[in-house]
Amino acid sequence: MKERPILFSASMVRAILAGRKTQTRRVVRYLPHAEQDSKVYPHECPYGEPGDRLWVRETFQNIPCLCCDEGIDVATCTCSDPCLYAADKPTHHRLGIWSPSIFMPHWASRINLEVVSVRVERLQEIGNDDAAAEGAFDVPEELKQQAARIVLAEPVGDPPIGKEVRARDYFRVLWDSTTGNKHPWSSNPFVWVIEFKRVRP
Repeated sequence: MKERPILFSASMVRAILAGRKTQTRRVVRYLPHAEQDSKVYPHECPYGEPGDRLWVRETFQNIPCLCCDEGIDVATCTCSDPCLYAADKPTHHRLGIWSPSIFMPHWASRINLEVVSVRVERLQEIGNDDAAAEGAFDVPEELKQQAARIVLAEPVGDPPIGKEVRARDYFRVLWDSTTGNKHPWSSNPFVWVIEFKRVRP
């Protein structure tokens, strides 16, 4: 069993903690050939294989030990929570700036995931059920409004698209808000689909 870090935004961390997010999609770095079956991709997934563990990196702050007079390494302190997490939206925190998720050390991670399955597919193959498992309903309100504007502006297709905003629509704007600069939804890249479950450390 191998352990690897993986980054998630605050909204997706909340979805994981609530049990609503059990999938993540990440762009495949080495693209399959056009004629190759994307379901049987020959390269090893950089996020592991079933049974491997992922520890979540998220935006955080170190906090000082609150009940000891002498300085203690926050990594070994057992009498207080050594970190605050932006996903929790704490009403109190020490002065200073939040540390980006990329800088979170392993000891500060509070979420451990076990990889359940891995596959490769095109981004736009995602359906509503998988989009919901991606935490699509937990996107920030401004992204929900953006998705609604896109859906309302689209013509009715054949079969009819309709005017109801679905999980897939929310996921679409979520994807473009985080990955769209390099790999927009419209480019329909190949992605790793990693299914996971939360486990104890």
